Amino acid sequence: MITYNSIAAMKLNRYIFDYNNQLNTINTQLKTGSTINKAADDPARFNFTAKVKGYAELYGVANENATSGIAMVDIAQESLDTMQSKLSEIKSILEISTGTLNASQRADYQNQINKLIKEIYEIKYNTEFNGLQIFEK
Repeated sequence: MITYNSIAAMKLNRYIFDYNNQLNTINTQLKTGSTINKAADDPARFNFTAKVKGYAELYGVANENATSGIAMVDIAQESLDTMQSKLSEIKSILEISTGTLNASQRADYQNQINKLIKEIYEIKYNTEFNGLQIFEK
């Protein structure tokens, strides 16, 4: 058996191999829309891009956490505003009730105040955010 080898054929085979590699790289870039798809494309830029993507994900999570925190504070603020309103009502009842009152009038004012205090405690104990109680019991 005689094997014929030609340097020209070997060079041609190498050129075809290189061309196929370049074609695969271009195909991958076109499919993904990115010029860097693996570390071999550009190691320094690949490393930098990976770090930036990691930071972007980190900042995305931080942004979600901050948004949730702001929502929780908004709910707490609304509850506190409602409690402040109830306390103002109690204060106005107390200002009105100073003076000479008969027992029936005092009982009516006391019932109103007790009702408002009960509402304040209900707000305190029932204010939640994502199933977590905002105010301690």
